[in-house]
Amino acid sequence: MQSEYSSTTYKWRKVTRIDGNPTPGDGQISGQWSSEDKFLVVMETYAMNEAQLADYCRKKRLYVEQIKVWR
Repeated sequence: MQSEYSSTTYKWRKVTRIDGNPTPGDGQISGQWSSEDKFLVVMETYAMNEAQLADYCRKKRLYVEQIKVWR
């Protein structure tokens, strides 16, 4: 059952990344994300105001400061 879950999770992450959504998975904390994942977050949040960015960060378990550094 574990390998079936892992396979399904892998496929989901792959499809989601192809669609342009950052999904590092594998239990990685945001500091371990690839440059590609960080870039996708920066692009996704570029036009957000402070309130929208704060809400986005809460949902994604990120810190506003992290995204500002990545920019």
